[in-house]
Amino acid sequence: MSEFYYLVRKNIKLIFKSKFTIIQLLAPVAVSLLILKLFTGMGGNLTYGVVDKDSSVSSKFLISKFEVNRSTIKYYDNEEELIKDITNRDINGGFLVPEGFQESIVGGNIKNVDIYMGTNNNLKKSLEANINDTVTTLEQISTGASNNKDNYIKIIEETKNKTIKVEEARLNDKASVYQVTQISIGLLIFFMMLRANSTSYIMLEEKRSNCYSRIFASPITPLKFISANVVANLLVLVMQAVVTLLSMQWILNLKTDIPFGILLFFLVLIAFVAVAFSTMVMVSSKDFSTASIVSNLFINISCMASGCYFPIEFIPENIRKISFLFPQTWVLDIFRKYQTSSVTIDKLYINIITLIAFAVTLLLIASFRMKFSNKEMTALND
Repeated sequence: MSEFYYLVRKNIKLIFKSKFTIIQLLAPVAVSLLILKLFTGMGGNLTYGVVDKDSSVSSKFLISKFEVNRSTIKYYDNEEELIKDITNRDINGGFLVPEGFQESIVGGNIKNVDIYMGTNNNLKKSLEANINDTVTTLEQISTGASNNKDNYIKIIEETKNKTIKVEEARLNDKASVYQVTQISIGLLIFFMMLRANSTSYIMLEEKRSNCYSRIFASPITPLKFISANVVANLLVLVMQAVVTLLSMQWILNLKTDIPFGILLFFLVLIAFVAVAFSTMVMVSSKDFSTASIVSNLFINISCMASGCYFPIEFIPENIRKISFLFPQTWVLDIFRKYQTSSVTIDKLYINIITLIAFAVTLLLIASFRMKFSNKEMTALND
């Protein structure tokens, strides 16, 4: 057992031998969090500029609908100032309510609300749709008031004063939260597999420097040698996963609705698989270039097919069917299970067993390949 601890300690020292190891360890975490911040920031508050030339009950009703949707409203005296701020990107966009807007609604000949927007065509369509919906509501109120201005204003005022109670509620869209979390975890898995690949190069270096022959001359077995490399590599990846998860919860305040322990447990499992795969590749490869090509090709294809880079819904159905051949899919599958129902750990046994099977199979292949290398070296020495 002392040989095993010595090997683990030796590998950890080799991993952290470079001054850039900490940077290499934390850089992927920073990149994942930055991308995650960009995704979560897309749902932030928008700032719209308004030029209200009508200053009527109807125009104020229209503007208030954007305040309900948590948009920030900035008022302008003229459209020139509004356009200037849009050009400078001080605000997201804006609109102008023309003079006589309320009279046109009551009269049945509605004046158009002018929309000003930058290059974001999707945002312009969204703003236009919101304005059209509210104008349609005002038109229906006017029709219900028999196009009588006093009755029309009275209905709107009663709505505002809640004599007629209108409740507006914001739905808690957990689907978008799950998608953002799934992408962030997918990126973390990608970086973990890359990290496992880079740290496993130690084995290939030892193989190239004929360290194997010295190891096999000692009481250390191939399985013990591989296990020590796996444990050392796994400790580094778990550290990376913990830092990322804590940053997601404490820095970005992202609620996954998946218990921290379960999420970390599955990340440890995928880290185990990543280390097993990289170990198998390094033991089976003769040089760095071959190992690099094989591992990078597998990592990128499997991560793409599993939905690590984007939501699984964007992936064609035929690719989704074969994605379960890759271990990343079984980790990301827990997000889909949490989306559809309340899941406990006992309902995730199939995911756990599958991931363990991946890791054990890869390690057995690596151990067999290493034993085969040992026989080759023994034959050469004889």
